[in-house]
Amino acid sequence: MTETSIVIAMPRNCKNFEGCGRLLSNVEAKIICTETGEILGPNQTGEICIKSPMMMKGYFKNQEATDNTLKNGWIRTGDVGYYDEEEFFYVTDRLKNIIKVDGCQVSTIEIENELQKHPLVEECSVIGKPDSEHGEVPLAFGRTSLRSSEIVDHILFSLTCNSQRFELHLSDDVILYNRRMIPRDESFLCLILDLKE
Repeated sequence: MTETSIVIAMPRNCKNFEGCGRLLSNVEAKIICTETGEILGPNQTGEICIKSPMMMKGYFKNQEATDNTLKNGWIRTGDVGYYDEEEFFYVTDRLKNIIKVDGCQVSTIEIENELQKHPLVEECSVIGKPDSEHGEVPLAFGRTSLRSSEIVDHILFSLTCNSQRFELHLSDDVILYNRRMIPRDESFLCLILDLKE
């Protein structure tokens, strides 16, 4: 990220290509719980925070953004991830891609990845929709000929096999809206604000 400069690199002769690498010298990092701000240990997922002599001092003429990003000398990256016992860091998601369903954090990217495994789903994007009972529910947009109930069954089967936490949260709350095209920018990133409209 531009605000931190380079903070992590792969060690020479590294065999672990799943992680991002280890911290460079003079760089500190911590993982904090997104709910409480508590510092987490190895293999616990939370927001990655960075402190280094190379990081930015603030955003030009934007004190509010600076205050939201810099906390007590640490940059809150907005990246979700963890580090392992060998101090290898892994980025698993972006904080803005996390929705809260019944108080639990659910990754919209993980739902998208599972949806895209279905052979009849051409493309999709998932956002959080406010819900009075659950807080938020996943709302999927995609190009497919499947009905929403078939999609829900597929997601429940796929995600329950990998991660028990999804079993209680998706049920019939995933709604699939068929669209001809998912709105994307020049970098092919989904225009989430366009979907929310």
